[in-house]
Amino acid sequence: MASNSLTIKNAILPLTLLFAFHLAIANAALFPISHVWMRNDLSLNSTNTNLTLHCQSKDDDLGWQYLSPGGTFQFSFRPKFIVGVTLFFCRFEWTNSCHYFNIYNQQRDIKEGDHFCWSIQQPGPIKCTCSTNCSLNDPDLAPYPWKSSC
Repeated sequence: MASNSLTIKNAILPLTLLFAFHLAIANAALFPISHVWMRNDLSLNSTNTNLTLHCQSKDDDLGWQYLSPGGTFQFSFRPKFIVGVTLFFCRFEWTNSCHYFNIYNQQRDIKEGDHFCWSIQQPGPIKCTCSTNCSLNDPDLAPYPWKSSC
């Protein structure tokens, strides 16, 4: 009787490891690495303005970043296997302003590929194609509303 229970216990660990391995492969195949890129374009609407930002998810804190006008910050990650749970939010600060925005929201962004480029401007962040410049003058590119103020 004891040997049957020991045999079952010995089989559970390899099966669990095999399942975890297959789950990791499925995650890598279904969700390639995503890249987020942000540019300080606050100066498009005013004088030279530095941008301070702090981005994080539930699991990762990317630390404080300091961007001069035209400066960029980028990070990469793999979205979670369970669709809709990956979220990176950022705090953006500049002269007399402080706002929050979900820079990557898996529910919103999953269908748009794996490269996300943002122009950070005073009215709000503008999602751009990564190969072009963003401008408030482009009627096809409206700023997203800030999530909240600090």
